[in-house]
Amino acid sequence: MADDQLQEPYDQDLVHSDSQPARVRPRWPRVVVIAVIVTLGTGLGALWWLGHDIQTDLPTPAPAVPTAWRTYTNVHYGFEFKYPNYLTAKEYSDVVDTDQSDRGVDLNGPDANTRIGLSIDNTVYVGGGPEKTTLSKDVIYGDYEWRKTKGYAYQILPLRMWFIRYSTSLSGHLFVFSIYKDDKIGVDAGTHPIDAAVESRMDQIISTFRFTE
Repeated sequence: MADDQLQEPYDQDLVHSDSQPARVRPRWPRVVVIAVIVTLGTGLGALWWLGHDIQTDLPTPAPAVPTAWRTYTNVHYGFEFKYPNYLTAKEYSDVVDTDQSDRGVDLNGPDANTRIGLSIDNTVYVGGGPEKTTLSKDVIYGDYEWRKTKGYAYQILPLRMWFIRYSTSLSGHLFVFSIYKDDKIGVDAGTHPIDAAVESRMDQIISTFRFTE
């Protein structure tokens, strides 16, 4: 084998002179610089992703509640929350089956197609058909963490029952605030989800929930 075949490969950028032999530039600094850049880029990308995820799951607090709102107090379970003046609170207690009872309070308003309320220890939801979930995430309103779920239940196509639910387990009980909109009026029925202003009002109601004992 010829001697030139045993020599190490040289870099293309060689410094030549008449008096000095060619020198090979060391390659390891380039490798170190590239590794540092890749590491920093990966770390910064991970931090951005985590920050974006936290911001999505923990929204800004609900707007301040008007001082003129009414206060509903439940002595049996020891909690209270505030609600708008145009709604009327009505407690109910229904037997769902032999193992479960549905207790809570309805907040009745002027819109007969919209139902707002709080149920306690009930997992049988209003809807009347298979549900399609469009949003499900953990949020913090007031002093507690809630699971906020949005979507709709199919009835007779194209009719839909739109819903927003806020659920949490506290003091050994399941509390579920919900709003349902029966979208069945007009030629474009089933295309009108719950209004953003109504959703914001629900966020305000949830933020006032607290235990009194």
